[in-house]
Amino acid sequence: MADIKNNGKYTSALVILTSLFFMWGFITCLNDILIPYLKGVFQLSHFQANLGIVTK
Repeated sequence: MADIKNNGKYTSALVILTSLFFMWGFITCLNDILIPYLKGVFQLSHFQANLGIVTK
């Protein structure tokens, strides 16, 4: 009986965790699109674009 009462407490945590997982996956997929574009805009080398190093 106690297990049934506690199931509702974890629903919000599960929804948040699932949402974060899919947002993380979406951001990871955007890397393939954004890296070449930002490389051209900021005139970065391949090394700098992949590591996030911007030097002047």
